[in-house]
Amino acid sequence: TYNNEEIDKILNKYYETYKYINIDAIVLGCTHYPIIKDRIQKLFKDSVLIDGNEGVAREVKHQLEANNLLSKKKRKGKIEFMQTKK
Repeated sequence: TYNNEEIDKILNKYYETYKYINIDAIVLGCTHYPIIKDRIQKLFKDSVLIDGNEGVAREVKHQLEANNLLSKKKRKGKIEFMQTKK
């Protein structure tokens, strides 16, 4: 689970810093930003969000295929989220 209150607190801090600046685009440069993409977009309504994660996923698949590491199993895997604490 996510600490939505903490996420909103951090996003609002950034929003307060940049709200009077005309930002054309925001690059989501880390793999975890798509999880909060909708929250970022709500704050920065007039900014285009650029998310490179689809390209990263395609390249990972390509590399797995090229190195014969892509699983042939038909069963679904599981997703695990981990984080470090300060």
